[in-house]
Amino acid sequence: MFAPRDADSPATREHPRDARQQNREAKQKENTINLDDMKIEIFEGTDKRLYEQLVPLVMNPAVLRQNNNVAFKTSEKHTWILAIDGEECIGFLPVQRKKSCAEVNNYYIRGRAKKVFAELLARAESWAKSMDYTTIVVITQIEDRGVLGRRKYTASKEYVKYIKFAKEL
Repeated sequence: MFAPRDADSPATREHPRDARQQNREAKQKENTINLDDMKIEIFEGTDKRLYEQLVPLVMNPAVLRQNNNVAFKTSEKHTWILAIDGEECIGFLPVQRKKSCAEVNNYYIRGRAKKVFAELLARAESWAKSMDYTTIVVITQIEDRGVLGRRKYTASKEYVKYIKFAKEL
């Protein structure tokens, strides 16, 4: 006579590869963004409405991990360009006004969505041009370099985890 299998027996447990595949599919679904539904909003660095949009993200450990555990900073010299999907902020680029250029650093894009990143970069370029900057500098994580290459940025310096890009406007 055969003994009944319990819930933890190898024959009834879900295979780890199946669980990983389901996890990947769930993340892909979560990261699907319809650009037609997305709106771009621009905030000055100390605007109270900016804080309302960003607090759920910048306090999120997963968001901080994507940013290599570097805290996000703002000041009166920053302008933030946010991608909003429905009521939720799905990405942001803080642009710091410097003497010689506009500089993007420590950004976040949910799921590293390339189209969202490209759209935010396009808006940052337009904003920088409207502020009479002739150059925009973007310090990006190595994983995101392809988006900048497609937008005609030139790498000027490589670090271990980052690449500094520049583009003449």
